[in-house]
Formats: sequence, C-alpha cells, structure tokens
Amino acid sequence: MLFALSLTANARIGETYQQLVVRYGSPIVPLSDKGVVDFAFNGMSIRAVIRNGICAMESYTTKEEMTEDERAIILTANEGGNVWIFSDPDAHTIYQWKRKDARAYGLQMDRHTLAIFSNTEYEWFLSTMPSQKNGPLKGL
Repeated sequence: MLFALSLTANARIGETYQQLVVRYGSPIVPLSDKGVVDFAFNGMSIRAVIRNGICAMESYTTKEEMTEDERAIILTANEGGNVWIFSDPDAHTIYQWKRKDARAYGLQMDRHTLAIFSNTEYEWFLSTMPSQKNGPLKGL
C-alpha cells in the first residue's frame, strides 16, 4: 500500500514533538520519560525518539513488506534539501543510506521497518550494538 503522499516534504528529523502531533495526530502511546512516542498514521506504525526537544529518530513500520515506493516517500520526506547516498547492505541490514550532508542516516533492517536517524542518534545507536562498534554499519 502506498501509504502517504501526504508525508512528502513534511516528515523531517529535527521537528518538535508538537509538530509530530500535528502531522500524525494524537499518539497511540504517549511520550515516555525516555523520549519515545508511537503514532499510527495511514496504516503505518511510526515510532519517534525525542532528544533535547526535537525528533532524533523516526521508524516507519508497515504491516506488509515495505514497497520501493514507500521507501522512496520516506526518504524523500527526510531529504532536508540533500540527496540520499545508497550504501551496500551488510549482514545486519537490507538497505542503508547516508544523507549527503551526513546529518541523517537511513537503515532498513527487516522487510517492514525503515528507520531515519539524526547523525547523533545514529552514533548512539551504533554504540548500543556491541557487534557494530567497529563493524559494517560504521562504514556508512
């Protein structure tokens, strides 16, 4: 299902919690003390991580396998005036991208979920994965 033409040019890492609520509606799981909030939007589950008042990560999960069109919409919505550079996948991911300005990264680790990270959230994410501290994802 092509989930949201309305996402194009609207979904951006760096938005505030309130901007996410305006875009996605009321959360299905409220903002936790760890900065995690979940939304349901156009048949998709969206998890956002808020750090220092702004969105540092959004993961988009589909019920069916994510299509190329859905991936393209999500990546385009998070371009921030830049282009995405595709990186060869490794054993832990299906697809990987780095935004040309190195301020955002995209990882698809299964067939249903694509996560977009700010650069600092991506570094934190890598630090939590013992097998990745100097592993293939670091090379993005």
